[in-house]
Amino acid sequence: MDDDKSKTQAKGQAGNESTEMSLHQKLSALELQGPSYEPDKHTLSMESKFFAVVIIAAQLVFCVLFGVWFDYDLEKIGHQLELYPYFRDVLIMVVFGFGYLMSFLRRYGFTAVKSTFMVTVFTAQFSLLLGAFFKTINSDELSFGNKYFVSLDDLIESLFCAATALIALGGILGKYTMSQLTALVTVVPIAFWLNAYVVVMKLECHDVGGGMTIHTLGSAIGITACYFLTHEDTREHPSRSSNYSSDLASLAGTIFLWVLWPSFNAAVAPPAGQLIAIANTFISLCGSTMATLITSRIFSQRKFEVVHIQNSILAGGVAMGTAGDLPITLAGAACTGFVTGVISTLGYIYMTPFMSHRLNLQDICGITNLHFVPGVISAIVAAIAVAALNSSTEFPHGGAQAGFQVAGLCVSIGFGVVAGLVIGVVMKYAMRPMNWMQRVDYFNDRPHFHIPSDYDVLFDPEAEKRMAEPSVHAETRCYELMEQDDELRKVSVEV
Repeated sequence: MDDDKSKTQAKGQAGNESTEMSLHQKLSALELQGPSYEPDKHTLSMESKFFAVVIIAAQLVFCVLFGVWFDYDLEKIGHQLELYPYFRDVLIMVVFGFGYLMSFLRRYGFTAVKSTFMVTVFTAQFSLLLGAFFKTINSDELSFGNKYFVSLDDLIESLFCAATALIALGGILGKYTMSQLTALVTVVPIAFWLNAYVVVMKLECHDVGGGMTIHTLGSAIGITACYFLTHEDTREHPSRSSNYSSDLASLAGTIFLWVLWPSFNAAVAPPAGQLIAIANTFISLCGSTMATLITSRIFSQRKFEVVHIQNSILAGGVAMGTAGDLPITLAGAACTGFVTGVISTLGYIYMTPFMSHRLNLQDICGITNLHFVPGVISAIVAAIAVAALNSSTEFPHGGAQAGFQVAGLCVSIGFGVVAGLVIGVVMKYAMRPMNWMQRVDYFNDRPHFHIPSDYDVLFDPEAEKRMAEPSVHAETRCYELMEQDDELRKVSVEV
């Protein structure tokens, strides 16, 4: 009996040592064969203080200028109340839609939503000031010596600016500190309003839903900036992946964006064009959804890829960003959405890997395929539409309007590239002394949040390595789990 007990104890000790060794191996794997997990405390402290100073200073400036310069526009209260449903829908799209859409990274959901709030509130306030400034410059009726009366149109435009910044954020998601993020939220509103001043106010381009001034501009900024933040520490990163729960959360963002996109494109359209914008956008979204479902299954080994469902079905909304309120017919909207959906899906399959491996452009959220290419398509559709409708619809430049539309597209891309260069250089070089991030910190909530107790439990490096092998299929894994379950039942019966 004593011998049996000693053998049992020995087995228990061996099992404990095995468990400890396994746990030790897992914790070692967390370091990803890189530097120590703990960031440099001095650098982290300096970065935290810099972020606090910048945010406090910016908020003080906002408060002072809002108090000195702004007042409420109460003269056209009826028109303002009519706009509120559009304002509400755009606000939900920006905060809920973009926030959850970018939560697909399995270990970065907290930071993705937090970054969405940070970008939205900063750029919206900054945009109100810049919008009032450029509108005053461009108007003979407004003066810097008088109060600027803010309306719901101004608030909606501020959310458009926030959407532009969030699109740019999608290109560098998971690869920045909060101090580095201040560079993006400062530069993007300036680029947004400079571009709007040239494209909309001076060139008088037609761009009802921001196909050029929001989607093309924002994605050009994000793609250019991501070049500077793509390096060996971000490549082939195990945390740059999703799981079932994070993909479901991202799909919730997709659903809200899909449902509310007609309001986004119709929000600032003239009353006569709002119905057209809503109808065209809805039908275009239907077309892109059909195209995504077909293309994803054909080119993904007869199965669907969730990343296509999360993103490419929305391409139809972007495609109506410039010409949404023009009478291009429902057939034109459906065809545009379908073609854009096919191109967007194929972009995720072929273009995104090519950009990452050949061009050093690690486009985290695929903004190239969801915003840039569909944004360019929307500008081309608008140029064709204004040329075809010139005889029946009045445009500021008459028969030359199509040329101005193309010029507006080129200007938007140019502003986006320049702004992206500024942001990328500032983030990578000017803010290098405050960049405490190591390889293990990328795409990870741990350095940014007090994480919940089950955060590490959900991460099993050995299981990830096994599931990453192409030879292991879900069906095989299912049978293995069933066999393990049967063995456990046999052991329990014997005991």
